[in-house]
Amino acid sequence: MKDKEKELEILKAKIEYLKMLTFILITIGTAFFTLIFWIYGKGENLLKLLLVFASLSFFSLLVNVILLDSRIKRRMKNLEDKNA
Repeated sequence: MKDKEKELEILKAKIEYLKMLTFILITIGTAFFTLIFWIYGKGENLLKLLLVFASLSFFSLLVNVILLDSRIKRRMKNLEDKNA
């Protein structure tokens, strides 16, 4: 029983970590895209390529964090159901 409670606490800590990571990713992504659009016009072709690459990598990272969060929540729910 204590192992399940300990695992639940670890999963709750992971969720808090992922919430912070998601906030940080959104903040950094917003700052990056603001900087790109501010500089836009000085090296147009290179910046277009950089913008496409950065947006794809940023959104794929964000989606992976969100999916990981949902998997952890599902595992927590399964553990809570087993404890009940």
